[in-house]
Amino acid sequence: MTKTREHRAFELLSESWDGLPRQIIMAFDINAKTPRKLLAHLTLCGEKIPDWLRDEPEMKSLDHVISKGTRVVILMKSVQDAALAFVDKQDADAAQAQKEFQANCQHKWRYTGTDHGGSHKGESSYECTVAGCHARKYEMD
Repeated sequence: MTKTREHRAFELLSESWDGLPRQIIMAFDINAKTPRKLLAHLTLCGEKIPDWLRDEPEMKSLDHVISKGTRVVILMKSVQDAALAFVDKQDADAAQAQKEFQANCQHKWRYTGTDHGGSHKGESSYECTVAGCHARKYEMD
């Protein structure tokens, strides 16, 4: 079963507990309970403030104490974003590694048939039999 990007991100929460989520907790620990103080803390720490945080309705009233529920939402959203960014980086790294592997592979081609439809209609297809390569090629018959 292939896991969704969100499931993989949830499993990697511990890997993403840094950056914005960590600074949000730190801000709450030092009593930065208003949007003005939270945003000032994040700015001082050099964190990029995401649009979703600025767009949060309670963040519009700068001197209003942020409710507990909104604090939870802000924290969870920041952790989710960090985890998804971590998963995206893993996927990009894996795709680059696969591309480099295929570029350096000494392909051993195996005939897999002739395509009678689709985008390679009338072409013979071949796949590389080297473990992990997954390369395919097509030639006109």
